[in-house]
Amino acid sequence: MFRPLAFALPLLFLATTTAWGQESLFSDVAIESVFADETAPEASNTTAAAAGRVTGAGQLAELLEKSGLEGKREGAATVSTKIAESGLTLPATLTVAVDRDQIDVAMTLRKLAEGETLSSKSLLELITTADTAPGVYFVYNASESRLELRHTLSNRGLTPSRLERALRSMARLAELRQKAWGSGKDSDETAANTSSSTPAATPTAAADAPAASAAGLPIGSWIATVGDGQAFAIRIAEDGAFNLVHVKDGKSTTSTGQATRTGDRLTLSGKDNLKIAGNLSGVSADGFELKLGATTLQFKPAKP
Repeated sequence: MFRPLAFALPLLFLATTTAWGQESLFSDVAIESVFADETAPEASNTTAAAAGRVTGAGQLAELLEKSGLEGKREGAATVSTKIAESGLTLPATLTVAVDRDQIDVAMTLRKLAEGETLSSKSLLELITTADTAPGVYFVYNASESRLELRHTLSNRGLTPSRLERALRSMARLAELRQKAWGSGKDSDETAANTSSSTPAATPTAAADAPAASAAGLPIGSWIATVGDGQAFAIRIAEDGAFNLVHVKDGKSTTSTGQATRTGDRLTLSGKDNLKIAGNLSGVSADGFELKLGATTLQFKPAKP
């Protein structure tokens, strides 16, 4: 069982989806938790021989061994393994959730040093994970002070080859995003060192600053905190495309889609059937307010 994370900006990380049991302001967000290649057809003899429902660590370890990976039992429902892919060797734990008929996967990326944070730029790069791998999320495990990549697999018809593909897909995604999570040195520090040795250019009023688009949308990257461990991060492009993450009680939902504005009304229409509409006000380079029912979110620029 994963413990809730203690939220602190800028360490706003993608945590678990609704499959991990969270209730959120966006409770109707529905995100598929299966990789595209996991649904690829398999040979009928393999499926008939190996497909089934896993009910414990023993069966899970057997599946891993049949897929060519080592599996070590860590308890009645948990197995650990290591995945070597794209030059990385990443440890992972797999836990059977019989009540949900799912397998929870947590792949360890690295341990954070005490007081270490990630820049907003790295954060937003991790948020966009949903664009390329729906259902896979980066999370900060506060109890272990480490970054993880998580995924939830269906426990129906799980075969050794399907399990291996899922784990290797996660490892490849970790390698793809390694620039964002892999450095122990915050990119903000690198930027500061660069600016100290380079003559500063004369700033312009709108240089690299979030601003309103021609359609009145607050383009750029924004973060809002509500308190009690709840926060939002959103990035809106000039064409209205958005990436959104909402974290509450250490759990999160994410969505991507299209943002539109009609008068003072901002509507977010997600590809996952998400539909959010609220009153927008005070749009400027310094931020904006979005009122959703009785809740007013005050968004501020996410510093690069």
